[in-house]
Amino acid sequence: MANTVVEKLGNTAVQPSTEEILAEWKKRVDAYQYDPNRPVRHYPLEHFAQALKKAVREKL
Repeated sequence: MANTVVEKLGNTAVQPSTEEILAEWKKRVDAYQYDPNRPVRHYPLEHFAQALKKAVREKL
């Protein structure tokens, strides 16, 4: 996430302070809205491994 903060500031030589990074994280946490009715997809490890193998084979 620190990279996200740096990217938002652009390619400047000035690095954000720890306080600025923590403020950005806190803002994201405060903005988060939990919705228990939102569908969540959970994949078993075997499914993930098969999908990963397939994707790698397609790229080769």
